[in-house]
Amino acid sequence: MSGSPIHTGIMYHQVSIFSQKGIGITEAASIFATVAPSMIFGQFISGILNNILDPRKILIIGQVLVFFTLYLLSILDTLFLGYLYGILLGLQIGLLMNTGQAIWPLYFGRKYLGSIRGFSNFIGMSLAAAGPLPLSMIYDSTGSYNSGLYMFMILPPISAIGVLFIGKSKNS
Repeated sequence: MSGSPIHTGIMYHQVSIFSQKGIGITEAASIFATVAPSMIFGQFISGILNNILDPRKILIIGQVLVFFTLYLLSILDTLFLGYLYGILLGLQIGLLMNTGQAIWPLYFGRKYLGSIRGFSNFIGMSLAAAGPLPLSMIYDSTGSYNSGLYMFMILPPISAIGVLFIGKSKNS
């Protein structure tokens, strides 16, 4: 999924992005306080939704929220939108985090879950570590973060379309 590099990229550069858009450093840092509570809420909601809906639908909803989070960040011009961005960021991280954990045993069972999760976590952490680099390089080239945010906006629709091609789980 596209979340890992996007989340670390925008969180790493959040204060710089906000200050470039005319929001003070202290106010930009205060947005982090909205992320954690909304992340907890997103995990709670996705726990309920994972028992009701096909997890593939929840992953698609999560990718739509990632897209709108990036869009909101790209048009950000007030502190109110900043807090809205923080709430949406936490909500979609929690939603994707919980669903990402729940979906693996549905598709692969539990027998080799440790090996599968070990490999997938390695890929996810590698992508997360690389996440801030594209934004840094684009900012250095253009003097703006928006081009990088627009580039990141391409990833969630690709991920959502990819989810459409995943077959039903063997436990469906």
